[in-house]
Formats: sequence, structure tokens, C-alpha cells
Amino acid sequence: MDRIYIELIQKDSLMEQSYINASNELLLLRIVDSADKDIESLKKSVSRLRQRNIDLYLASEDKDVKITRNRTFGIFGVCVAILAILIR
Repeated sequence: MDRIYIELIQKDSLMEQSYINASNELLLLRIVDSADKDIESLKKSVSRLRQRNIDLYLASEDKDVKITRNRTFGIFGVCVAILAILIR
């Protein structure tokens, strides 16, 4: 009788341990899934930031070209004005 009781207790213990292991496994799967989602979200953010950085760089280059062009026109304009004054 005692052997049967001990075996039943061991079986109950093993069943509880299997439930605990199953819940731990489920929790770990949820953590991994959450980490995967976070990684995908971060990759998308990095991609958007890279594209934004490229856009800002191109805009800066365009402004630099415009400034150089305006400076050149300004210098030529001043030279023409000085020549016009000297010719009169």
C-alpha cells in the first residue's frame, strides 16, 4: 500500500513539474517572440533613419550648390556694377 501511495505522489510530482516546465517553455517562447518583434521594429526604425539621413544630406548638398551659385552671381554683379560706375 505504501509503495502505491509513494508512486502516486511521485506521479503527481512529475505532473506538476511537467506543467511548470510547459509554462516556462511558453513564457520563453513569448519572450523570444517579443524580442523578434522588437528587433524587426528596430530594423525598420534604422532603415527610416538612414533614409532620412540620406534625404537631409542631399538637401544640404543642394543648399551648398545654391549658395555657391548665388555667391558667384553676386561677385559678378558687383564687378559689373563697379565697371558701370568706372565707365561713366
